Amino acid sequence: MPNEYDILFEHFQAEEADNLGHISDEMGQYILEKVALYQIVEYLGIAWEHTDKGDEEIYYCPFHNDTGSPNLHINMRKEFYHCFACQAQGGKYGFVRQYLSEVKHKPSNRHAVLNLMAKAGGIKGVEAIDIIEANVEAYNRRQERVEEDSIKIMGMKLEQYSLLLSSLIYDYMVSCEWDPQEEAWTLELYKRMDQWMEDEDVENLTRLFENIDEVLYERREKYTNGKIQQT
Repeated sequence: MPNEYDILFEHFQAEEADNLGHISDEMGQYILEKVALYQIVEYLGIAWEHTDKGDEEIYYCPFHNDTGSPNLHINMRKEFYHCFACQAQGGKYGFVRQYLSEVKHKPSNRHAVLNLMAKAGGIKGVEAIDIIEANVEAYNRRQERVEEDSIKIMGMKLEQYSLLLSSLIYDYMVSCEWDPQEEAWTLELYKRMDQWMEDEDVENLTRLFENIDEVLYERREKYTNGKIQQT
């Protein structure tokens, strides 16, 4: 049957997992995985009392005036701490955050916690890596916005081309007095335009838009010459 310590460990292990979920960058995960709780307490110089309890060591709790017998129990394998006097408890991330906030009275945000943990674990260059990662992340966000804007511009461009082309083709049909042969030709042209719109084929629509005057001029010449020959 689990004792009080094991129950508390399971509870705060789940809570700490939630906290770690907010740390998304690879460097943060690397620090959390590589730096052990025993490295942190040694780096901070927290006094301890040797025990023969295997994975568990007892320290003088830094979160209250712990005099006499030490009350902070730390399980090095589970990386979980619990003070039986002030009830401070949690995992290694929570330990550093609480230490910065309550003992040092300094900011205990993600950046501060990770940097102290990195120093405790001998991981160097964390701030430089953080800056690089932040720049990469910012660049990726800018690229995403550029791509989104490009898609919007492409859509507006396609729609604009389609409307202008439709207007010019309609004017041509009016000038041809809705000749059946020319109407069949324009309907075929409309079908191609619709297909290009559906495929988001900017290249073909742009080419047609840039050459529509010449295309309609040549078509009108053929239509006019045909009419003259018929008369």
